[in-house]
Amino acid sequence: MKINKIKVTSTNVIIAILAFASVVMTSCKSDPNSAGFEFMPDMYRSPSYETYLENAVYGGKDSMSARLPVAGTIPRGFESFPLGVSEEDYKLADSLKSPIAYSEEMMTYGEDRYTKMCSHCHGENGDADGLVVTNGGFPPPPSYISGRSGRGGMMNELSSGEIVHTITYGYKNMGPHASQISLSDRWAIAMYVQKLSGKEFGEVKGEDESTETPAEQESIEENETIVESSASEASVKMEGNLENEH
Repeated sequence: MKINKIKVTSTNVIIAILAFASVVMTSCKSDPNSAGFEFMPDMYRSPSYETYLENAVYGGKDSMSARLPVAGTIPRGFESFPLGVSEEDYKLADSLKSPIAYSEEMMTYGEDRYTKMCSHCHGENGDADGLVVTNGGFPPPPSYISGRSGRGGMMNELSSGEIVHTITYGYKNMGPHASQISLSDRWAIAMYVQKLSGKEFGEVKGEDESTETPAEQESIEENETIVESSASEASVKMEGNLENEH
């Protein structure tokens, strides 16, 4: 069997060197951010769009890369507060029961969240002497111990539901904190605020030791029914929005 051998000549060597040099020269560029010559780059590197710049994919008046979520959608893990911002809803919040059971660990956690999110205005002990007031010159909020609520009544008589409603939607100089504090953390903070107000925790009452009169208990149950109805209507409305979008 005869095997053909490639004859190595100076011409072949020169051609090979020139071919190699051309590949190297076309792959190298002066731009340090350039990858040089790429074979089918779209197969492994997609084009990058700046968030707030125009994107031809969408077109129309709003052609930015950043898109708004579909109306009625909520983030994964979102905790919905069942009442709205109105004064009527604030009154209904009095009948809301905290989903968080008392424990020393939960009280400590509520204190931690209060210190980080509330003490700069309300003070470490709820005396309305936070740094925003003492150093910033802003008007003090009512004291949790001896102050009067702007909505009537004493601050130390606020229910946990009323406290959570105020944290959620804000009131007067206090802005809403729903976007900064999760709903479960708001309930933990409300528990600690009530402790600062003088409420005692740790005693568990039996069913026969309720402090409400029959009339008060009936009013609480009626408010709970209204709250549940409002939450149900909001849920149905949200589901309808989602169906319309799809």
